[in-house]
Amino acid sequence: MTGSRFVSIMTVLAFLAPAVFAEETIRVSGTGGAIGGMKLLGEAFEKKHPGVKVNVLSSTGSYGGIKAVVAGKLDLAIAARHIKEEEKVPGLVEELYGKTAVIFATSSSNQADELSLAEIQDIYAGKKTTWANGNKIFLVIRPAIDEYTDFLERLSPGMKGAVETAQKRPGVYTGITDQDAADQIERTPGSFGVTSYVLVASEKRKIKPLVVDGISPVGKNGVSDKYLYFINFYSVYLKDRNTGAVRDFIDYINSKEGGKILRMNGFIPIRKMQGKP
Repeated sequence: MTGSRFVSIMTVLAFLAPAVFAEETIRVSGTGGAIGGMKLLGEAFEKKHPGVKVNVLSSTGSYGGIKAVVAGKLDLAIAARHIKEEEKVPGLVEELYGKTAVIFATSSSNQADELSLAEIQDIYAGKKTTWANGNKIFLVIRPAIDEYTDFLERLSPGMKGAVETAQKRPGVYTGITDQDAADQIERTPGSFGVTSYVLVASEKRKIKPLVVDGISPVGKNGVSDKYLYFINFYSVYLKDRNTGAVRDFIDYINSKEGGKILRMNGFIPIRKMQGKP
């Protein structure tokens, strides 16, 4: 092969390489409770779509995820609430894709298995400070503006006051993100806090979901349909950017195959909620 021909071939290959090996990236983040499930979905999606990378970033929270989508920093956000009025911009879409159990949880090393809702309220209010065996309860709370704090405060008028009391109590650990709170619940003997079952299942956490008023959040095939406490998750994106691989990934989240992955990890997909096969 002559030198000139070799140079010509290398020039063509250099020109073609970006097209051949280019990798399209889908940027995803949002509420920490959904991060583990999204990573599993992303890994499965990548196997079916060579050349596409689903980059699931660390938790930004619902607020941070929605803001990043609007700013063009994310392609898809996962929120644990509706889009707020002040967050709305033209073309911003939310799609409910499922729900998971909000679990009252402790470290797997704790012998405790069950609490009543009245006892849970007393823990937040500071009236119940020890487990049945006499060990101290280490409460893990969430920031006042967090979705889980809002969830707790809506359970009852008494719970709202108890949570507000806990927010003001010195020495109580505050988990800023879902992962922060889960880390503290997992590694602290005698811990108590709230988290999502999909986080525990998808991230293989050593966290024990507690039975509440005689009903376990965990059934034979995942989340128990008798359990009372759930939180919804929404896909949030801008309609004009919902094209190509991004649209394919959103469709995969809502597909039968995607739903199966989610169900295996503590989630109830939207398809099941609507009675679809």
